[in-house]
This record gives sequence, C-alpha cells and structure tokens, in this order.
Amino acid sequence: MSNIHWHSNITVRFLTNSNFHLQDIFINKNKYKKMKYNILFILISLLGFNDAYSQIFKQFDFKGNNLFGLEYIAKDTTKAAIKCLFYDLDADGDQDAIIVGIDKIDSVKNLTFINIHFFIEIQENMGDRWHPSFATRKPFMNQFPFPKGYFFPAIGDLNHDKMPDFIVSSGVDSSFNLQTLYYERKAMTGTNQFNIIGSDSLKLNPFVAGSFMVPDLADMDMDGDLDILMSGFLSEIDSLGKRVEKPTFLYAKNIGTITKPEFLGWYPNPYGLADAINNNKQDQLCTIGNRQ
Repeated sequence: MSNIHWHSNITVRFLTNSNFHLQDIFINKNKYKKMKYNILFILISLLGFNDAYSQIFKQFDFKGNNLFGLEYIAKDTTKAAIKCLFYDLDADGDQDAIIVGIDKIDSVKNLTFINIHFFIEIQENMGDRWHPSFATRKPFMNQFPFPKGYFFPAIGDLNHDKMPDFIVSSGVDSSFNLQTLYYERKAMTGTNQFNIIGSDSLKLNPFVAGSFMVPDLADMDMDGDLDILMSGFLSEIDSLGKRVEKPTFLYAKNIGTITKPEFLGWYPNPYGLADAINNNKQDQLCTIGNRQ
C-alpha cells in the first residue's frame, strides 16, 4: 500500500486560483498504466481542477495562504484535501472544517475501487463565527464506513434531527454503475453512527459506468428542505460509437416531509444552469450556507 505524498509548498489560496497541480503527485505512472479507464478518469477528476475555475476565481482578491489554521495537507505531507466542507458539527454557532481526500492506494497489479482508500478528518473551529481559528486535524470518527467506490460527500441535516447527514457519491455496483448514497446520521458517538441508504431505496437511478458526479445540497425550491444537486460527467456513446464524457448538471427534488426526505429525480440542467463563462464547458454549481 502506497501513501500519496505532496510537495510541502502546496497551499490553499483563498479567494483565488489554487496552485495545486497533478504533477505534484508522487505516483509511478507505469505501475497504473493498466488501470481500468473509468477508475483512472475518476482519479484524475478527483485530484485535478477544471480550468474554468481559474477564470471564475479571478474576480476575487487574494488574501493569503492557509488562513485560519486550515490544513490543506497533513503535517507529514500526506492526505491532501480533495474537498473541504464547512458545518457546525458541535452546535456552538461557528463553522467547523471537514477535510476529505485519498489516503492510500494499494500497490496491486489490477487496480479496482476497493484498492483506493479515503480519509475524512475534522478541524474544530476554536474561534467564533467572525474570527475562525481551526485546531489541528483529527479523525471524524473511528472506522468511518466508506463506500466501495469513491467518496465525495455533501453535508446537511436532511431529516431535521439536529445531526448532520451526508449524501455521498458514489457507491459502485458489480457493473461499475455509480450509486448515490444517503448516510443518515443515527448517533454522534460510537462505531455505528450511520444508516446507509442506497439508490434503490432512494428511488434515484444510478449513473452508468465511467461517469463521475459530485454532490451538493441546497434548498433549490425554497420549500424548507434540502434537495440534491449533482454536477460532473455522464459517460455516453456518441453518434460515432465512441464513449464520451458529457458535462452534466442534475437535480433531485426533495418531495418528502421535514423529517423524512424523499427524492424525485433526476432532472437535467436545473434552472437553466449551463456554460457560465462561454468556454464550451459546463460549469460547476457551488452552494454556500446562510451568511450570518
């Protein structure tokens, strides 16, 4: 099993372009040259950034690197963040950080999803909502139940029980189709904290093998509950018989009650979202919580 190490000068550049690049990964490319195409594509998608972001972020002013004590990589240069979530985990009125990424990749001849290992860690906000100051990383919990697939979560209280739940993309079935998973939080301590609900129970169609989707949660229809947004690429066969990755936005409306979510989807291109910067690429929707 091999750790992924990162150059010590990798930083998070707040409100501007990230200086993270694929060439910063210490991976022997020959070792993985026989990797199945869909797994390779997902890894590249997980570890890379769309060049559209650099154009969008130029409207912001650069304020500094790794502000407020946020740790983009671990102190031993492993565990680089793929996604950083913010949520008030301890209900003290400020936003804590949840860091997600790839931990290790097994050194095996035939790489599959079970050989990719993820991590989830938290940094508690020791400051307040106006003056954030994050403690060093610690595990989210012992033995987090990662899916067999890849791990890209969105966080929110889906059933209004004051415990944070996750929508996760994606579990992978025997045909490599991607399953959207609902991690319903049942307890805040212990080893059995989640009830994991799959795509069949959610009545949400899986995505075909080779696709790559990133979830988010937002009250899109302003009815008081959280809906699911997916952005990414759907694998399709074009008119020439070639497999292509189509940039896609999808929306699943929450039609359930305030305490029991139920989703109806998928609807394509919610609210006319499309190519915001006219570069022939569909741009990704980002959601931000209430500003207080």
